[in-house]
Amino acid sequence: MSDDAGLQALREAARLSPDNLPLRRHLAGQLLAGGYLADAEAEFRAALALAPRDAELTAGLAEAFIRQSAHGSALAALEPLLDTPGHPPVLGVLAARALLGEGDQAQAARRYQEAVS
Repeated sequence: MSDDAGLQALREAARLSPDNLPLRRHLAGQLLAGGYLADAEAEFRAALALAPRDAELTAGLAEAFIRQSAHGSALAALEPLLDTPGHPPVLGVLAARALLGEGDQAQAARRYQEAVS
């Protein structure tokens, strides 16, 4: 089965089972990995509608935004979870990448240091 056929099968499964969070998570990840960034963004959003504070889904959405150069959108997606103590370090690293994309090197360095320390 080709990648396109596999993605099409996953899309159809998600259409038939829109509340299947693991399926939506998998489809979003596959779309992101395949470089289908706008489609991945839509799937991460659909999955986040089912699990609004899921850090892994939020990270995926932020990654899709960053790869589309929508750095402000990435920061907006990350911010609610960054304010939560004990958030996964990957969220801070993504925030640093988004800040760097926005040209804010000082804030990017601060976010990165917080994430890795």
